[in-house]
Amino acid sequence: MGVHLAYLEQLFITRSYRYFALTLTVFVLVLLFCGCLWSGNERQEYHAILQQHAQLRQQLAIMQEKDNSQPVTVVPKAPLVAPVAPIFSVVEILRQSHGRLIHWQPDALHARLELSLAWENVPFFFEQIANYRGLNLASFHITAVPDSMAVILVLEFSYENL
Repeated sequence: MGVHLAYLEQLFITRSYRYFALTLTVFVLVLLFCGCLWSGNERQEYHAILQQHAQLRQQLAIMQEKDNSQPVTVVPKAPLVAPVAPIFSVVEILRQSHGRLIHWQPDALHARLELSLAWENVPFFFEQIANYRGLNLASFHITAVPDSMAVILVLEFSYENL
């Protein structure tokens, strides 16, 4: 700290303009150097953006030339078919919804499913039920039990869409 005060005293109190001019010159040179570095980085980024812009313009011109000279044919990468809905599986629906099976009683056309779900999983569970093919939801009942929800479903199976 004492060194800096002595230097400042020498600059301002003794009125030695040579030291002041030298310090000011060094300060200006440092500022110019930093400015050149900063603007150099910006200049490089600007030139890179200009090059990308020019490349995109060239690609656009090439595509427009091709578009004017010959008809464009679009070839789909995947067949245009609707995705097939999965077939209902109690094990899979319990795994996906993180549910716990309480009771499962299927027969040829109907089934009764009782399970326990966390409240936040109930909407997802019903979305999954709606996505199964050959399955209709005839009725449901939801009851709050400690730490979860008891869900009772009556399901109808239709084999027409399988």
